[in-house]
Amino acid sequence: MTLKLLGSITVVVGVAILVAAAAPSAAVSKQSMLESIGKGVLAPGYAQLAARAAELSTAADALTSNPNPRSLARAQDAWKQTLLAWRRTQAYAHGPAEDLGVYPRIQFWPPRRSSMDRVLRADRPIDAAYVQELGANSVGLSPLELMLFNPAGDTASTLAALTAPAGERQRQYVRGLAQDLARETRALADAWQGPGGYATTFGAGGQPQVNMLVNDMLEAIEGGAENRLRVVLERHAERQFRSELLEGGPSGTSQQGLLALLTGAKAVFQGGVGVGVDDYLRMLKSPTAGRAEAQFQKAIDAVRLLDGPLEDAIVARPYAVKRAHEECRLLEIMLKTEVASSLGVTLTFKARDGD
Repeated sequence: MTLKLLGSITVVVGVAILVAAAAPSAAVSKQSMLESIGKGVLAPGYAQLAARAAELSTAADALTSNPNPRSLARAQDAWKQTLLAWRRTQAYAHGPAEDLGVYPRIQFWPPRRSSMDRVLRADRPIDAAYVQELGANSVGLSPLELMLFNPAGDTASTLAALTAPAGERQRQYVRGLAQDLARETRALADAWQGPGGYATTFGAGGQPQVNMLVNDMLEAIEGGAENRLRVVLERHAERQFRSELLEGGPSGTSQQGLLALLTGAKAVFQGGVGVGVDDYLRMLKSPTAGRAEAQFQKAIDAVRLLDGPLEDAIVARPYAVKRAHEECRLLEIMLKTEVASSLGVTLTFKARDGD
C-alpha cells in the first residue's frame, strides 16, 4: 500500500528538499500502529455492528407484529447486514468481546436445534430476563438464521412457520433474540469508546497486544476462511451434505461472510486510513509488507470470484473453490512466518492442518 502520512516538497534557498521519505519513519511506531487500528478500524467496526443489530431489532419487531412477505424480507436483509458487520470484526477476538462474555452470545456455531426447540416448547414468556438466562447455543445470529431462512430458499415455507398456530412463540423468540443482540453489541461498541475505552487500552498494549492481534488474525483466517473452504472441498460429495452444515448455508451468505472476514482482516492489517501493520513493517525495512498486502488481495479476489454461496460454487466452479482455499492457506502461512517473524510475535496459534 502507499504510505498514508505524506510529506511535501519544501523549497529552502532554491533547493527542493523531499521530506516525504523521512516523515513516515518519525510518525510510525508500534504505539501509533496500535492506536490507529484500535481507534480507526476496530472501534468503528463494533459501532457499525451495533447499528446494524439495532436495525435488526427494529425489523424483528415489525415482523413479530405483522408477519408478511415484506416484513420478513426486511428482517432477512437486516440479519445479513448484521452478520457481515460481525464478520468484519473477527480479526480480533479479545478485548471487550471476551471480557464481557458476548463473543459466543453474538454467534455460536453450529446452532443446536434441540436447544432452540426447548425454548419454543417452554411456557415461560420470552422476555429479556429469560433470554439472558439462555446458553450461547440458544441465542444470537445462528438461531435467528434458522428461523428467518429456509435452506432451500423457500420464503413461503418460512413465512408459513411464522404464521402457523405455533408461530406466535417463534416470532416472540425472533424478537427476543434480536433485542438481546442489539443490547449485547451496543455494550460491546460502548466499551471501545471514550478516553477510558478499550481503544485506548489497545493502543497502549505494546508487544503483548501485537502478539494477540496477529494470533487472532491467524485464527480468524484459518478457522473462518480456510477451514470453511476445506469443508466444502472435502464434504460436498457426501450424500448427507447439506447447506445447513455450512456457516451461512441457510441464508446463502457462506461466501459473503467469508469475504467480509477477509476484508475486515485486511483493514486491520492496513490500519484503515491511518498507520497499519504494513506501515510498521516498512518502517522496520521488512520486505514482507508488500508481499502480505498482495496475498491479502489475492485471497479476497479469489473468494470474490466464487460469486455465490460456497455450496453452489463447488458444483459450478470447483477449481475456483480450490484456488480460493489455496490463496487463504498461503495468506495464513505468510502471516504465521514472515509477518510474525518481522514483528517479533510469539505465536500461540496452532494451525489445524499441520502447516
